[in-house]
Amino acid sequence: MKTAETATARYVLRDDGIVTAVELNPELERTEELVAEALDTLEAIVDGVPRPGLWDPRPLVTAFPAGWSQLLDRLEDLVSALAILVDDETPGARGLFPALLDSPYVPVRIFREEQRALDWLAGYVDP
Repeated sequence: MKTAETATARYVLRDDGIVTAVELNPELERTEELVAEALDTLEAIVDGVPRPGLWDPRPLVTAFPAGWSQLLDRLEDLVSALAILVDDETPGARGLFPALLDSPYVPVRIFREEQRALDWLAGYVDP
């Protein structure tokens, strides 16, 4: 297991090959600089090899669009599939954001249960 933390998220590369990202400090605006730092940290955690990823943005109070284009530009280089956890408190703007991420190269699905998300991601772990 490998871990790293930035001002905006905690990353864990699990022993099963899935990387998780949990948002931290929900009051902190996600500026382009902070998003770039987070993406660089994620790239270091996955050792430059795209891995299935579980993103938990639920702690965020609001969506911050400043870094979305950076995420879209680098997504294929960081994850092979992306599961996003949501709940009834997830702001609407963040709930729609995954539709922007979906591409033929990186499947994206929304889940309400973490275990179901992990089960789905397990199908994208390279043997």
